[in-house]
Amino acid sequence: MKSPLLVAAVMLALATSSGAQEVRRVLRIRPGSAVESAALLGTNNTSQLTEGARAASAGGGWTYRIAAPGGSLVRLEVRSEGALIVSPSGDDGKPLPPVSRSGASLAVRVPAAASLGSGVRFHFKATGGQGLLREAVVTVIMADANRNGVPDAVDAFLRGGAPAGAGVAAVPLPTRPFTAFQTGQPYNPAIAPPTDAALVFSADRDVLQGWREAGYVVKTMGGFRQYEPYVKANPHEVQTDRNGSMIVIGGNSYYMIPTTGLNEKQRAYYAEAAANGVYAVCPEEPEIFARAGYSEAFKQEWQALYGAPWEPPHSSMEARVKAERLKMQLCLRQIQAVLGPLASTHPGVRRMLAVHSPVTYPHWGITVPHYALFRLPAVQEVIGQVWTGTARTPTRVAGVRAERTFPLAYVEYSSLVHLLRGTSKPLWALMDPVEDNPDLPMDDYIRNYRETLAASLMFPGLDRFEVMPWPSRIYGRVPADYATVINTVVGALTEMWRYPIRKIEAGSEGVGVLIADSMSYQRGDPHPSDFDGFYGLAMPMVMHGLPLQVLSLDRCSEQGYLSGVRTLLTSYDFMKPDAPECNIGLADWVRKGGSLIMVGGTDPYNGLADSWWRKAGLNSPMEDLFLRLGIEPRRVLEEPGVRNVVSPTELLRGDPEERSLKNRRRYTVDLSPFVRETGSVSVRFEDVSRADGWGPYLASAELRINDVLAASFQAGSELETRFLAEDRNSVCNADARFADGDAYWVYRFDGLPREASVKLTLDIGNGFLVSAYPAPPANRLLEAVASGPGALPAYTPDRMLQRIRVLDGYTLTAYAPPADAQVLYRRAGDGVPIVWHAKVGNGSLIYAGVAPAFFTATSQTDRWIRELTRRAFETNGDTLTFATGFVSRRGPYVAARALAGDISLDGSYVDLLAANLPVVESPQVSAGQAAFLRSAGGSGGSTPSVLAVSGRTTARMETATATAFVVQAPASTVGAARLAAGRRTFVGAKACTLRGEAVAVSARQERGTVLLRYDNNPEGVAVRVSWK
Repeated sequence: MKSPLLVAAVMLALATSSGAQEVRRVLRIRPGSAVESAALLGTNNTSQLTEGARAASAGGGWTYRIAAPGGSLVRLEVRSEGALIVSPSGDDGKPLPPVSRSGASLAVRVPAAASLGSGVRFHFKATGGQGLLREAVVTVIMADANRNGVPDAVDAFLRGGAPAGAGVAAVPLPTRPFTAFQTGQPYNPAIAPPTDAALVFSADRDVLQGWREAGYVVKTMGGFRQYEPYVKANPHEVQTDRNGSMIVIGGNSYYMIPTTGLNEKQRAYYAEAAANGVYAVCPEEPEIFARAGYSEAFKQEWQALYGAPWEPPHSSMEARVKAERLKMQLCLRQIQAVLGPLASTHPGVRRMLAVHSPVTYPHWGITVPHYALFRLPAVQEVIGQVWTGTARTPTRVAGVRAERTFPLAYVEYSSLVHLLRGTSKPLWALMDPVEDNPDLPMDDYIRNYRETLAASLMFPGLDRFEVMPWPSRIYGRVPADYATVINTVVGALTEMWRYPIRKIEAGSEGVGVLIADSMSYQRGDPHPSDFDGFYGLAMPMVMHGLPLQVLSLDRCSEQGYLSGVRTLLTSYDFMKPDAPECNIGLADWVRKGGSLIMVGGTDPYNGLADSWWRKAGLNSPMEDLFLRLGIEPRRVLEEPGVRNVVSPTELLRGDPEERSLKNRRRYTVDLSPFVRETGSVSVRFEDVSRADGWGPYLASAELRINDVLAASFQAGSELETRFLAEDRNSVCNADARFADGDAYWVYRFDGLPREASVKLTLDIGNGFLVSAYPAPPANRLLEAVASGPGALPAYTPDRMLQRIRVLDGYTLTAYAPPADAQVLYRRAGDGVPIVWHAKVGNGSLIYAGVAPAFFTATSQTDRWIRELTRRAFETNGDTLTFATGFVSRRGPYVAARALAGDISLDGSYVDLLAANLPVVESPQVSAGQAAFLRSAGGSGGSTPSVLAVSGRTTARMETATATAFVVQAPASTVGAARLAAGRRTFVGAKACTLRGEAVAVSARQERGTVLLRYDNNPEGVAVRVSWK
């Protein structure tokens, strides 16, 4: 039998869904909670909190006041112990006769004549001993004759002063959730963003019920990491690295091997949630690290799958691939075991999955089979976990490894959008106003929030948003103005389902890059692939305004998947096609008119003995693709990257204990002895103490020959990258280049007089180790080959790309071009063709035999890959246009992100990223900045109007004499609204909650507009503005 509390919740849900002529608000009062603090009166309170209960001795008691407008029915249900009686009264102290009383519940009616702001008082008194209250649930039922979601008493307040017949209209609501947030706490009005749904980390009935009663569609979320009790009982299941160390985050949250026992534990959790009436369940992050694979549980799973003894994953390429395949199978089994049974036991419960992008996971060395997971019928919706913490991962572009939050977020969202495209499985875009690291400055959080927000708004069809995780780490922590901005953004996102994007204003559409689940096979020892290879193909496009499609190689065999794509860039150096069908699909697309750019060709994993291409007698899967394109794969060169084998001479050594740049100054070193051998010198920078992660921090360098300045550059500048010969994971910030732990970089200076005095002055600090050695001759040079028109357009090389020196460490591969191909670049000296362009059916292939990561090395190589893309794109007469930024328009909303140049927008807008919601005319978005705006184009009309509101607007009225709206946002935050005065004069503003409590409003008139400020309420604040 259902408890009275659960019955009340079911009734509330049915009333809401049926459009009943009433508005209900449920307050679940738990002693000590924020809800109780708001209701508890300080007078005549002789109670105290005792172990989660409110207690009073004989004769003592307390009073709760519940605001409710006249005519409301107020129902109270209590869970109590001992001798405790409840007496209701009005604010005037006069008893209110119960309308009904039954057991632990009673109901009273507020007198119809009671003024707005009235309420009911429930007086609790202990008699004959101690009385304990465990919980009280108050339901306020208010008449709503016109069914606009506004109680009649408040509706009358809002219409005060409006012309006869004017009405407050409800803002349309979606029939299914489009916005959500995630939380691990019971309902609290201070952490209640006004979204459609709440993703609650609990299966507990009471916790779920609390959020449901607050008006949310409730979903249960959960992770797969485990804590001390489970780990102590099952230590063999913890993911373990080759050194025997458990993989843990935060000191007590352990990553696990998903054994059948753990899967059953998780299945039971979601089954409990389903039984408790949730709308959806959503497990998150089924992750196994590349460095894992050494625990006993993993060894047992290996034996079970392969029927052979476990092999250390790092021991061979074959063992590595077997380990990663096993991890993927375990992830698939895990999600199927958790979600699969719900399809039959609770078919009405939506089954969701939350994962990071297929870009972040392999970059971070985490194995997750995205393509295979998303194909599971058990998965119906996906949350793409892209936020500041993932998108700020430093990426290397034009020789500089640095944070590039918007471009990487765009790439991440794109990878998820196009992996799910056409599957009918909705994608939710996550963003975070802060991030997991609690120690960053607030301006860092704000800047990166804007970046990910802008990126998420650039995809047509993407209209579901997880607006934040963990509001408890946001509200009450961030500055008040930032909280107001967050509420503004959340309110806007709740409207995006109403305004689909038709097109993005950016560069040319139709350029894509390929990814695959197999990227995760190659991220661990003994031969981890250089993931810069992916970024070398992707980031230059997004950084120059192309709306890049990050597409799935695993889906290329699907009919129509590549429709609309004109040019594809790919490399099999950092991934492999899982089956020949991938190549068949690609070859078919090329013959029908697609232009493919294939990069690289040399990778240790090409040598896998049991691979499908080796069994076919081929050296690599790329050779299989060549055959399917009608090109004979004849390899004529495979030259590994050249690395220094000379022991460098130490020149400078910093203090290994220094971490605060106290030793930063200008140091000068003599390079003359190293120049005499070849006229070239290499200078290496590394961490003097790799264990502590505080290596060299270089701001600038100056090279002098015979005391005359020959070169001077700032770290991270385009000029600096011209001297960058080798870079292993060094990072640049706004001030310097630094390399911590195993990271290092090398400058190379060529063409120096052998007998001259050559000195290098460095602005450097922290734990640096600087060494030098004579550089070998620079003989890895590519030269462009001009050609006239033929089967392909004429090739006239870009002036800046006539000669390209392939830096140390990057492999060169050459395949003989077909007879009718155009050679675009040859190696100087022997003329070996490295880059060529061949016609294939109605399409074409550009082959570039350089390691794909080389396109991240310098600004020249960044430009080179863009020019190769231009040639491929324009082969069939199209024109490739790059852009200075991205702009998306959704109804009245505009999101923009400027890249290398400014973006100018015509018209009048409200700046939604400013707390005071200013109106800006023809705004200019500066390079590197993001904007989120709402059109104020109607502000010049005669009738006043609401331009923008911080929070979710649920009802609105606009007339010549009165403007009104209802807005929801978390308690303890400040609301803001910008109204256009039209041709009227502001008279005043008043506000109240939806239960009639007065709310103070301040108003400031500014250039034909009015800015209102007031305290928010998650139930809703009703605001009325009068005009004359």
